[in-house]
Amino acid sequence: MALNIIKHHIGVYYSAITALFLLLSTLSLSIPLELQIYLLLIGSIIIGLPHGALDYDVAKFLGLCSTLKRKMIFFVTYSLIALIYFIVWMYYPGFSLVLFLAISVWHFGEDWAEAPFKNIRRFVFGFAFISLPTLLHGDNLESIFALLAAPNFVQGVIDILSSIAMPLVFMIFIFLGIDIFQKRVLKSLLMLLFLCSGVFLPPLLFLFLYFCAFHAPLHCAELYYKLNYKNPQIMIKNMIPIMLLTLMFFGIAFLFRGEFYNLSAALFSTLIIFIASVTIPHMLLIEYFKNKTIGA
Repeated sequence: MALNIIKHHIGVYYSAITALFLLLSTLSLSIPLELQIYLLLIGSIIIGLPHGALDYDVAKFLGLCSTLKRKMIFFVTYSLIALIYFIVWMYYPGFSLVLFLAISVWHFGEDWAEAPFKNIRRFVFGFAFISLPTLLHGDNLESIFALLAAPNFVQGVIDILSSIAMPLVFMIFIFLGIDIFQKRVLKSLLMLLFLCSGVFLPPLLFLFLYFCAFHAPLHCAELYYKLNYKNPQIMIKNMIPIMLLTLMFFGIAFLFRGEFYNLSAALFSTLIIFIASVTIPHMLLIEYFKNKTIGA
């Protein structure tokens, strides 16, 4: 019950801040791209990182760190998976971008996986998350993806995403009608704001709002109750060492890439590649955790 109340508050918070940004966009008060990049960077550090920094506590809960040997195996395995993906991206950026988009579909689609039609909702909203920006901001999204992979390859990806965007909008309206009929007021509002922000807001703002104001807080709230923390202070205390370690690795990744000619672009591309790299082991761990705690 307490978790549902927290989720309700997160939904209201996301709705309010998303509605505010949509209002600003209707007033033609645009936010410069460079500022959007720094917003995403700061939001990822302050809000995004904590939801991944709990992975060690998740591993302890699952018994994966019960001894010193198991702790070492966990950290080495987790780090190796992330490192291998990071290196693969350096040599095969096109393949890595597509894999990251596929991971995003599965990972973020989970936020909407509710009955009725749980699995269909997951894929519809997951694909909508990566394709909605192509409807009005295709050129913007293409220029962003071009920081991550070859422009010619990116054009093909954008063409595919834009071809599925409108059918997904139609599907979202069907689910919206179902939820309105079932009198799920907040869920219907969230769905509508997700759709509007994905279509009308610049892609980076859409990502910033969804990741930092909805997805990460939801994940942290779920773990707070499932891992049985006694109070929020203990959870935050457990986050800090992993967050600092993660920031250190992000700094190393940024220096390793050595792209300093355009600081904001270099920070953005490194941030996305780094997030993609740590998302692989994070998602594997969380899926294992969910399978182990079904019904808990």
